[in-house]
Amino acid sequence: MEFHFDCPDGQYDFWISVGVIESKTDVAGDHLGDHELVLLFTDVSLLLEAQQAAAKSAHMASLGEVATGAAHQLNQPLNIIRMSALNLGRYLVPSDQDAPKAQEKLERIHAQIDRAAEIIEGMKAFARQTDAL
Repeated sequence: MEFHFDCPDGQYDFWISVGVIESKTDVAGDHLGDHELVLLFTDVSLLLEAQQAAAKSAHMASLGEVATGAAHQLNQPLNIIRMSALNLGRYLVPSDQDAPKAQEKLERIHAQIDRAAEIIEGMKAFARQTDAL
C-alpha cells in the first residue's frame, strides 16, 4: 500500500507494510491473547525522487540523440546547397542583363542557408547540453 502525505515541511511518500505477530503462548501452549497487528511505515520519498530524476535524464538523453542525428542529417544537404550556390555565382557573366537579378537571388539563398545553419548549431548546442546531464 502506498500513502502520500503533505505537510508544511514538504511532501512525503510512504510504503506501508502490514504484518501480524502471533499471540504469546504459555508453557502449556495456550494462547495468552489476540494477535497483534504491526504497521511498518517506510519513507520512500527519496527513492521516488531518484526514479523521477532518472526518467527525466533518460528522456533528455533521448532528445539529445535525436537533435544530434537531425543536425547531422540536415548539415550534409545544407553544405551541398551552399557549395552549389557558390559555384552558380561563379558562372554569372557580369555583362548579362539578368546577372544582377540572379546575384540577388543567390544572396537570398545564402541568407537562408546561414539561417538554417544557425538553427542546426542550436540543435548541436542542445545536444551538448543534454550530454552534460
